[in-house]
Amino acid sequence: PTPWAGAGLQTAGKTYLTRPYNIEKYTQGRFCPTGLATEAAPVAGASNPERGFLPAIDPIDPNLITGLLMHDEDLDLGHIFGAGLTLTATALLPRQSTPPLLETAPKVHRFAQKTQSDALGRFGPQIQPCSAPKDLADLV
Repeated sequence: PTPWAGAGLQTAGKTYLTRPYNIEKYTQGRFCPTGLATEAAPVAGASNPERGFLPAIDPIDPNLITGLLMHDEDLDLGHIFGAGLTLTATALLPRQSTPPLLETAPKVHRFAQKTQSDALGRFGPQIQPCSAPKDLADLV
C-alpha cells in the first residue's frame, strides 16, 4: 500500500482518484508513486446543507474587557477598531505554533513575517502591549 490517498465529497456520488501524474506534477517531481488505486467507491456522507445566509452575530460590545489573539491567517484588524474596542491584551501567534504536515518554505515564513510587521505597523498603537508566545500552549 502507498501512503497517497485521495478523497472528495464535493459532489455527491462522484469520486476523485489520486493519479501519479498529478502528484508528480504538483510536487514538482519530488514524488511519483506507483500502485495507486484505479477505482474508488463513492463515499457515503450527510447531504450538503441548503445554501443560505450566515446567522447574524451579536454586535461587539466595546465596554467588555477584550483580548486579541492575532495570527497570520487574518491580520486585517480594521473592523475590530472600527467597533470602538480597546484591547486589554494582545498576543501575536507565531506561524509555527502547531506542527506542520510538511516543512514550510522560507518564502512563506518571510511573507508571514512581513504581513505581521505590516499589521503591527498599522495597528501598533491600538494593540500595545503585544506579546509573542512561542506556542499557543504558552497562552493558557
